Amino acid sequence: MKKLLLIVAALVLSACASAPKPQGANPAKVTLQFKSVYGKSIIAFWRKIEEDGVKGDRFLTGQSQFAAMVLNSPPSKYKPQVLTLNAGTYYLDSFQVDRPDNILCVSQRGHYTGRNGWDDAAQKPFYLSFTVKEGQVLVLPEVTLDVDCVASFEDTQGVFTVGSRLARK
Repeated sequence: MKKLLLIVAALVLSACASAPKPQGANPAKVTLQFKSVYGKSIIAFWRKIEEDGVKGDRFLTGQSQFAAMVLNSPPSKYKPQVLTLNAGTYYLDSFQVDRPDNILCVSQRGHYTGRNGWDDAAQKPFYLSFTVKEGQVLVLPEVTLDVDCVASFEDTQGVFTVGSRLARK
Protein backbone atom coordinates (compact mmCIF):
# COMPACT_ATOMS: atom_id res chain seq x y z
CA MET A 1 0.00 0.00 0.00
CA LYS A 2 2.84 2.37 0.89
CA LYS A 3 4.48 1.84 -2.52
CA LEU A 4 1.17 2.53 -4.28
CA LEU A 5 0.84 5.84 -2.42
CA LEU A 6 4.41 6.75 -3.39
CA ILE A 7 3.69 5.96 -7.04
CA VAL A 8 0.54 8.10 -6.98
CA ALA A 9 2.47 10.92 -5.28
CA ALA A 10 5.21 10.70 -7.93
CA LEU A 11 2.67 10.88 -10.74
CA VAL A 12 0.88 13.86 -9.19
CA LEU A 13 4.12 15.76 -8.54
CA SER A 14 5.53 15.07 -11.99
CA ALA A 15 2.25 16.16 -13.60
CA CYS A 16 2.43 19.45 -11.70
CA ALA A 17 5.90 20.11 -13.09
CA SER A 18 5.53 18.68 -16.59
CA ALA A 19 6.80 20.51 -19.64
CA PRO A 20 4.48 23.24 -20.93
CA LYS A 21 2.21 22.51 -23.87
CA PRO A 22 3.30 24.67 -26.83
CA GLN A 23 0.70 27.27 -27.80
CA GLY A 24 2.24 28.48 -31.06
CA ALA A 25 1.68 27.05 -34.52
CA ASN A 26 5.40 26.45 -35.06
CA PRO A 27 6.99 25.25 -31.78
CA ALA A 28 10.67 24.50 -31.40
CA LYS A 29 12.24 21.11 -30.69
CA VAL A 30 14.91 21.34 -28.00
CA THR A 31 17.19 18.49 -26.97
CA LEU A 32 18.43 18.84 -23.40
CA GLN A 33 21.55 16.94 -22.41
CA PHE A 34 22.09 17.32 -18.66
CA LYS A 35 23.75 14.65 -16.56
CA SER A 36 25.64 14.26 -13.31
CA VAL A 37 29.38 13.69 -13.06
CA TYR A 38 28.41 10.13 -12.13
CA GLY A 39 26.82 9.51 -15.55
CA LYS A 40 23.28 9.52 -14.17
CA SER A 41 20.25 11.60 -14.99
CA ILE A 42 19.66 14.75 -12.94
CA ILE A 43 16.45 16.44 -11.95
CA ALA A 44 16.34 19.91 -13.49
CA PHE A 45 13.60 22.48 -12.99
CA TRP A 46 13.20 25.02 -15.79
CA ARG A 47 11.11 28.16 -16.28
CA LYS A 48 10.42 30.46 -19.19
CA ILE A 49 11.04 34.16 -18.63
CA GLU A 50 8.96 36.58 -20.69
CA GLU A 51 10.35 39.82 -22.09
CA ASP A 52 8.41 41.76 -19.43
CA GLY A 53 10.09 39.71 -16.65
CA VAL A 54 7.10 37.46 -15.89
CA LYS A 55 8.26 33.95 -14.99
CA GLY A 56 6.35 30.96 -16.30
CA ASP A 57 5.51 27.78 -14.42
CA ARG A 58 8.32 25.42 -13.45
CA PHE A 59 8.70 22.25 -15.42
CA LEU A 60 10.81 19.23 -14.77
CA THR A 61 13.29 17.31 -16.88
CA GLY A 62 14.91 14.08 -15.83
CA GLN A 63 11.56 12.62 -14.73
CA SER A 64 12.83 9.07 -14.64
CA GLN A 65 15.19 10.07 -11.84
CA PHE A 66 12.38 11.91 -10.06
CA ALA A 67 10.27 8.74 -9.99
CA ALA A 68 13.33 6.77 -8.83
CA MET A 69 13.90 9.28 -6.04
CA VAL A 70 10.31 9.08 -4.83
CA LEU A 71 10.42 5.28 -4.93
CA ASN A 72 13.81 5.28 -3.15
CA SER A 73 15.63 3.52 -5.98
CA PRO A 74 18.87 4.55 -7.68
CA PRO A 75 18.82 7.28 -10.35
CA SER A 76 18.46 6.25 -13.95
CA LYS A 77 21.23 6.29 -16.50
CA TYR A 78 21.47 9.57 -18.40
CA LYS A 79 19.86 9.98 -21.80
CA PRO A 80 19.02 13.15 -23.77
CA GLN A 81 15.48 14.49 -23.50
CA VAL A 82 13.60 16.21 -26.34
CA LEU A 83 11.02 18.89 -25.52
CA THR A 84 8.63 20.82 -27.72
CA LEU A 85 8.67 24.45 -26.54
CA ASN A 86 7.33 27.83 -27.55
CA ALA A 87 9.85 30.41 -28.69
CA GLY A 88 11.48 32.31 -25.84
CA THR A 89 14.12 32.24 -23.15
CA TYR A 90 14.25 29.35 -20.67
CA TYR A 91 16.41 29.24 -17.57
CA LEU A 92 17.56 26.53 -15.19
CA ASP A 93 15.66 27.34 -12.01
CA SER A 94 17.32 24.66 -9.87
CA PHE A 95 18.68 21.14 -10.11
CA GLN A 96 19.31 18.05 -8.03
CA VAL A 97 22.19 15.59 -8.32
CA ASP A 98 22.13 12.16 -6.68
CA ARG A 99 25.57 11.03 -5.49
CA PRO A 100 26.59 7.34 -5.65
CA ASP A 101 26.08 7.07 -1.87
CA ASN A 102 22.40 8.02 -2.43
CA ILE A 103 22.75 11.49 -0.95
CA LEU A 104 20.73 14.03 -2.89
CA CYS A 105 22.46 17.37 -3.45
CA VAL A 106 20.43 20.39 -4.54
CA SER A 107 21.50 23.67 -6.12
CA GLN A 108 19.51 25.62 -3.51
CA ARG A 109 17.98 24.71 -0.18
CA GLY A 110 14.26 24.35 0.30
CA HIS A 111 11.34 23.04 -1.70
CA TYR A 112 11.73 23.37 -5.48
CA THR A 113 8.85 25.87 -5.65
CA GLY A 114 10.73 28.20 -3.31
CA ARG A 115 13.99 28.17 -5.27
CA ASN A 116 14.92 30.90 -7.71
CA GLY A 117 17.29 30.54 -10.66
CA TRP A 118 16.80 34.05 -12.07
CA ASP A 119 18.75 37.14 -10.95
CA ASP A 120 16.14 39.90 -11.26
CA ALA A 121 18.67 42.68 -10.58
CA ALA A 122 21.08 41.56 -13.32
CA GLN A 123 18.32 40.27 -15.65
CA LYS A 124 20.16 36.99 -16.24
CA PRO A 125 20.12 33.45 -14.89
CA PHE A 126 21.94 32.38 -11.75
CA TYR A 127 22.84 29.10 -13.51
CA LEU A 128 22.09 28.78 -17.25
CA SER A 129 19.61 29.97 -19.82
CA PHE A 130 19.03 29.51 -23.54
CA THR A 131 16.82 31.16 -26.11
CA VAL A 132 14.93 29.25 -28.78
CA LYS A 133 13.22 30.63 -31.88
CA GLU A 134 9.95 29.58 -33.43
CA GLY A 135 10.34 26.35 -35.42
CA GLN A 136 13.98 25.96 -34.42
CA VAL A 137 15.55 22.56 -33.86
CA LEU A 138 18.08 23.14 -31.09
CA VAL A 139 20.41 20.57 -29.58
CA LEU A 140 21.86 22.03 -26.41
CA PRO A 141 25.47 21.20 -25.58
CA GLU A 142 25.94 18.24 -23.26
CA VAL A 143 26.27 19.57 -19.71
CA THR A 144 27.76 17.63 -16.83
CA LEU A 145 26.88 18.99 -13.38
CA ASP A 146 28.39 18.11 -10.02
CA VAL A 147 27.17 18.61 -6.48
CA ASP A 148 29.07 21.90 -6.06
CA CYS A 149 27.30 23.71 -8.95
CA VAL A 150 30.26 23.18 -11.24
CA ALA A 151 29.41 22.50 -14.88
CA SER A 152 31.46 21.09 -17.69
CA PHE A 153 30.39 21.78 -21.27
CA GLU A 154 31.59 23.10 -24.61
CA ASP A 155 29.35 25.81 -26.01
CA THR A 156 30.99 26.61 -29.34
CA GLN A 157 27.75 28.12 -30.72
CA GLY A 158 27.19 30.43 -27.73
CA VAL A 159 23.79 28.92 -26.93
CA PHE A 160 23.96 29.38 -23.16
CA THR A 161 24.02 32.43 -20.94
CA VAL A 162 25.96 31.43 -17.82
CA GLY A 163 25.07 32.96 -14.47
CA SER A 164 27.01 33.83 -11.33
CA ARG A 165 26.14 30.68 -9.33
CA LEU A 166 27.51 28.23 -11.87
CA ALA A 167 31.23 27.62 -12.08
CA ARG A 168 32.74 26.06 -15.22
CA LYS A 169 35.50 23.52 -15.46
